[in-house]
Amino acid sequence: MDSVETLIGQTMGTLIQILYRFGLILFPGAVVVALLMFQRVSEDVRSKLGVLLLFFPGIWLFVVVWGVLFAVNPRGTTVNPAWVSAPIFVAPWLLLLSAVVFSIVQRGARLFALLYSVANLYVLVALSLFAGMAISGTWL
Repeated sequence: MDSVETLIGQTMGTLIQILYRFGLILFPGAVVVALLMFQRVSEDVRSKLGVLLLFFPGIWLFVVVWGVLFAVNPRGTTVNPAWVSAPIFVAPWLLLLSAVVFSIVQRGARLFALLYSVANLYVLVALSLFAGMAISGTWL
């Protein structure tokens, strides 16, 4: 079981490094282009984007709430069980999988769905880092 957790941790670390290095360009660019693409999406397609617009922020809001619920005092002796950190490691992969699905399904708004996913992925990874630190009690 340790090898799977190690692999997930290494993969998560690589994802964080990529987003950190390209984040200064990627995040603002994705937000601006997504807003421009949203204006170009037709009204009938725009009405079907409600699930997409709420689903991705829902994932990172869940991560924030999870981190707050299981936060430990860094000076205390309380330690969370290993399963508490699992949703934080799974959330970025769920968002990536959802991004692929939404990008394929959303005809007429695929580029918007992809750019919206990238912007939300950046926010999710940053919040996952803070939630992970709160859960473990180890702050950088």
